[in-house]
Amino acid sequence: MKYRYRPAVIIAVTAALISGSGCKEADYNSEKWIRDQAVKTAEKYARSKFRDPKMDVATNGSIFYSQDNTRCMIDPKYIVTGRIDSDTIKDAMVTLFTFTGESLPVKDHLVLLNTTKDMQLVKEYTGEMRIIAINNGEILIETSHMAYDSPNGNCELCKVVRKYRFESGDTVEIK
Repeated sequence: MKYRYRPAVIIAVTAALISGSGCKEADYNSEKWIRDQAVKTAEKYARSKFRDPKMDVATNGSIFYSQDNTRCMIDPKYIVTGRIDSDTIKDAMVTLFTFTGESLPVKDHLVLLNTTKDMQLVKEYTGEMRIIAINNGEILIETSHMAYDSPNGNCELCKVVRKYRFESGDTVEIK
């Protein structure tokens, strides 16, 4: 009599383990999973810029790929997550900084869509801008009216925030 419900419990637990019992969604939509996959995708992109790159990791978590006098930096604090496309799962944008010699860095902004298996690079932009946030399909960026290498390129009065939406594989400004 004391083992009356045991077979039912065993069957229920086995069925839950086999089906995954909903854990899969929590994994691929979690902030940690998205950031980890975004870094992996950004690393693959950074490595592709070089023939035989050397890799270093700084104490702050930044990852550097370098060869000769060119270095590409992936800094996890420049990963912004949120829903970019029309599905209900979070995606990401990553900013990479490429330094050549003593010049100012070139910024590459990667648009990564979450496929629930990995993050797919669907678009890349090069330019002086800062990704502020991604909210319900809107991408907020900060840019300047002035050229970034001009003496007033970073002045507060020159900065402007723009909204974009990702449609048909490209970003479209929202007026």
